[in-house]
Amino acid sequence: MKAMILSGVTDLLINSEPLSEGDITTPTPAKDQILIRITACGVSHTELEEIEGKNTPLLLPYHTRTPDSRRCGRDRRKRH
Repeated sequence: MKAMILSGVTDLLINSEPLSEGDITTPTPAKDQILIRITACGVSHTELEEIEGKNTPLLLPYHTRTPDSRRCGRDRRKRH
């Protein structure tokens, strides 16, 4: 699956394109999890602070997103 990946913290004045598109393994949801597909994603001030090292960064920034359910684990199917 495609993802925008942050390889490390950086000063945005020096590196204005800190995210790179890459392929990651599509995870299989555990029995109590749901796998969602993100159809659109934005970057907020929170992510900008993570990129600059002011907050602990996530490997896959996703603050503002549009999800679409893809797969459900066994226990999640029982609830829907």
